[in-house]
Amino acid sequence: MSALWDQIMGNSADEGKGRQMPVHWGFSKWKIVSLSSPIGAKLLHAVGVAYAAKYRREKAVALASFGEGATSQGEFHAAMNFAGVYKTPVVFFCENNQYAISLPVRRQTASESIAVKAEAYGFDGVQVDGNDILAVYKATKSAVDKARSGGGPTLIEAITYRMGGHSTSDDPTIYRGAEEVELWKKRDPIVRFTKYLNQEGHNLREGERKVPRADRL
Repeated sequence: MSALWDQIMGNSADEGKGRQMPVHWGFSKWKIVSLSSPIGAKLLHAVGVAYAAKYRREKAVALASFGEGATSQGEFHAAMNFAGVYKTPVVFFCENNQYAISLPVRRQTASESIAVKAEAYGFDGVQVDGNDILAVYKATKSAVDKARSGGGPTLIEAITYRMGGHSTSDDPTIYRGAEEVELWKKRDPIVRFTKYLNQEGHNLREGERKVPRADRL
């Protein structure tokens, strides 16, 4: 968190030395490449990094996250095609939050899902409940393990929802109804995970966050 805060503030401890845009965070120690504002561009970067790792016979895996709106960009298809042909160790993680700013997903694609697009490029596509923390972890770990063992890429589509506006200048009430928002409120991932932890005997109040002891990290 301190490294992230240093970048946001652009102070003397900022690893990027003030070169990055706000919240375009990267951290070389953990091999986190900084965000890229051009939609879909980082998918090509991820495939390139994965291809280099395969060439060097390293056990590294590249993971790139993006929204469903990025699947309308040419970079998405170019990255998927290269990854499929060369079986690069890369995981494409699509956060399908239903809206690319104001454009609903039904206007983004005629496919039955985002995940199914992987079939055209010769590798697996998986759809998962993006508001289920454990399901997302399981699907992502499985994809990473497969890539690391030489099984090639995976496209994960995590179905979720953007509760607020795209930005402070966006008014989501113009393009979606209150009933839709209320429906997704009931699927809040934090509330769901809190209930799960309580069932497992951790006795958390809704919204409470326990910091684990250092010896348990």
